[in-house]
Amino acid sequence: MWRGGLGGLALLAALVVTGALLLALGVADPPAAGPLQLDMTFDAPRGVVTLAGARTQRFTEARALPVVSRLTLEVAARLPGGPGDAAYGLWLWRCDGIRQRVYAVTGDRYVAQFAPDADAPPPWTWFPHARRAPAANRLRVQVGAEQIILYVNDEVALVDADTASIVPVCAWGLYAAADAGEVRVEFEQIRVWYSSDQF
Repeated sequence: MWRGGLGGLALLAALVVTGALLLALGVADPPAAGPLQLDMTFDAPRGVVTLAGARTQRFTEARALPVVSRLTLEVAARLPGGPGDAAYGLWLWRCDGIRQRVYAVTGDRYVAQFAPDADAPPPWTWFPHARRAPAANRLRVQVGAEQIILYVNDEVALVDADTASIVPVCAWGLYAAADAGEVRVEFEQIRVWYSSDQF
């Protein structure tokens, strides 16, 4: 009887170790939209965006893409000194050269997707898996033909079904915003996956 118990414990331990190894290898990670095209780690001051003044928005590190309808963007960033209502994230630019969309998180753990030139304020929603500033957050925007998903720290934060207004995407960049005062955003890493489309 005790041999059966030991065998069961050994099997359980093997399952736990196997599960941990699979998780470490990324089995549970959100899927990427093609091969890795860019993996860039920033050293200060290049990855630092400083904002000053009232209602400031800045787009930086803009990059052109081939025409894509499937895209994965991932950025790790933080607000080392607050304020909590400052935001950072990723922006996408549709191939028409007009329409844009921002996916962002604030230092107070709110997330939103919005058009940066909209008259109304962004529809911020509190998200429990976002980390409060000054801790870093990892944002991942998964663009597909049917939906765009914002992951924050590997958890689904928003699902955007309005892909027609932004897909196909031809450019992307980093986004930072603040309502007032001086704000410092530190972008630490960017990764991009895609397969180019033929239209």
